[in-house]
Amino acid sequence: MRTRLLTGATVLAAMVLIGHGVLAQGLPELDRALAKADPAAELVADFNELVSATTNIAPTSAAPDQDKAKIAEVRAALQDPNGVAMARDSAHRAAADAAATQITQLAAALEQNVGDRLSADAKAGLARDFKTVAQYMQIVRPGDAWFCQIYGIRVLLPC
Repeated sequence: MRTRLLTGATVLAAMVLIGHGVLAQGLPELDRALAKADPAAELVADFNELVSATTNIAPTSAAPDQDKAKIAEVRAALQDPNGVAMARDSAHRAAADAAATQITQLAAALEQNVGDRLSADAKAGLARDFKTVAQYMQIVRPGDAWFCQIYGIRVLLPC
């Protein structure tokens, strides 16, 4: 009896862990980031990847100090615990849902305009990072013009 109970509990725990992993695969990018143990760190990591990749493939900026200030502003928004709580709240998700089509189109344009400067995996990762950050910013700061033109890839990106 004890062995059956222990086996049943083990199987149940395994199913929960596997089920959570399978469920996470089907979630939008932002939901995957919010499901992590430290969602703010996950969002900042996605943003850092995005900034690093776009900096490497775009020409130098005409106003680097202004760009650095904007980068710091976006990074601070991503680290705000109140913003993470807001993004987790279903009542605030309408902003991201309303902009989902636009975000997807911009991410696709980003992937296409990068061309062969990055591998297919790197382009997909860049588009995924872009969607995560864009969805989050739509919830936390809807209507904020946090996009700027990155010359050379002709798409609006956070900077």
